[in-house]
Amino acid sequence: MKSPSSVGGKGVKYLSPAFLQTKTISELHSRLLDNGFTIVEEKIVQHHLVNQLSTNAINSVRIVTCKHTDGTISAPFAASRISITDAHVDNASSGGAYTALDNE
Repeated sequence: MKSPSSVGGKGVKYLSPAFLQTKTISELHSRLLDNGFTIVEEKIVQHHLVNQLSTNAINSVRIVTCKHTDGTISAPFAASRISITDAHVDNASSGGAYTALDNE
């Protein structure tokens, strides 16, 4: 769960299944709104080999794209992002790491 105004993985929280089982939908809804969380996402299960990088967070690939004035699109940069702490995010500004990927 997260707030739409948060950046860099700050304020992202993970709700465990055990916690969810202790709350009614109404209680959970009220608690989320009271704490500014309006985005709730289902847990993603990543590929078992990617999961070896970090089991706490979804490890992602950031692809930067550019739309040029002639209408063409390019992808000049891509990076693999991983969580290297116990954080549930892979953002470098929240304790994650990244490395540039070869465009091929």
